[in-house]
Amino acid sequence: MSEIYCALVDPGAVAIVPVVGDRVALDRNALLRIGAIALLPLVLVQNLVRDFLLTAVIVLAASFTSSKVEVNPNVPIVMSQSTQLPKTSQLNELSTLELAQALMERLSISPNDWHRLKSNRNSRANEQVAAAIVYLLKNQPQEAQARLEQAIGWLDRSISAPPCPTHGK
Repeated sequence: MSEIYCALVDPGAVAIVPVVGDRVALDRNALLRIGAIALLPLVLVQNLVRDFLLTAVIVLAASFTSSKVEVNPNVPIVMSQSTQLPKTSQLNELSTLELAQALMERLSISPNDWHRLKSNRNSRANEQVAAAIVYLLKNQPQEAQARLEQAIGWLDRSISAPPCPTHGK
């Protein structure tokens, strides 16, 4: 059996950490690299791993559950699911596609926020990666790849914000 790793992404940082049993284990250095982060319930991560036959999953700015951090200077830091919100059972009833679509909706920039967030590289990358996950689940890998390339463009600064869609009308 191969080890499962979870790629935790927070604005400005990424950490690849092992999943051990029902926990996502973080060593002290990984926690320092990623700072504060919201984790998806591990069961959702495991479903994504199972559905895609992947050994890594990117978890972006999701706040479906709260996680308890147990700190001991002599042992690795472990984020457990022991403090999950009651919504977890409701989440388990949703399909992976429905969860991905909800994440995409949450990370999409609304028309009211467009001017404020149009140049926010992390917000734009989050939006594109969430869309890529939806396209992957719909078995449209070319569309997913295009969205991932756009996300990378936002992060490496090779693309910038387009003009306002309402100007010039």
